[in-house]
Amino acid sequence: MERAEALSKEGVYRILVVEDSPVIRSVIRKHCLPEGIEVVEAESGARAREILQALQPDLVVLNMVLPDGEGLELCRNIRASERLKWVPVIILTAIGDLDHMKEGYDCGADDYIVKPFRPEEFVLRVRSRIRRAKALRYESLLDGLTGCHTRGYFLARLEEEIFRGRREGMVFSVLLVDLDGFKQVNDTYGHLVGDHVLREFAAVLRANFRRNDVVARYGGEEFGVLMPGTGLAAATAAAERAREAW
Repeated sequence: MERAEALSKEGVYRILVVEDSPVIRSVIRKHCLPEGIEVVEAESGARAREILQALQPDLVVLNMVLPDGEGLELCRNIRASERLKWVPVIILTAIGDLDHMKEGYDCGADDYIVKPFRPEEFVLRVRSRIRRAKALRYESLLDGLTGCHTRGYFLARLEEEIFRGRREGMVFSVLLVDLDGFKQVNDTYGHLVGDHVLREFAAVLRANFRRNDVVARYGGEEFGVLMPGTGLAAATAAAERAREAW
């Protein structure tokens, strides 16, 4: 948890405010900036989608009713995205009845604030949600057995690299690695030995790829390696080095 707490204190937070009222956006910006919270603004759901293609905010503030009707649908899309599903969503709306509140939470919102609101309380809730989300995400980043990244983290980073490739033309490579004969190891020597083999293999993978490569346990005895900025020839050579080391 020490690392999780450190993550919650790093740098400036960045939130995306999806709100059609320039007055509300101005109030939020005025109270967030002095607290170290950068505000990115979108006046519609369509504009928010464009922004989310290019960046991953620490939190999204979302008006339930937008001119293009994208409010709740955008919340659903955020929750369905491997890259964005950890981003907290706060619904900020003038609609305060329980039916609409339930609808917002059912779409995946983490909090629900009814206008008019107290800006100071708003900032406190934003900070609290971001810190909690960062702590929870860190706890879910690593596989408990091997110490590699989890499948969920791998898929989220893969989605980021796909977006980056489309936006900037950057190349990347993905390796899928499988341990041949692993079932026989488990059947013959038991799962304790099998677990030891997985830990040793994971250590070999981590030792033979770069620090910025993402080595993940994809499932069972399957591993994945995401190599940003790496073409086919370099990725093939790295895979061969890891195979020889094992």
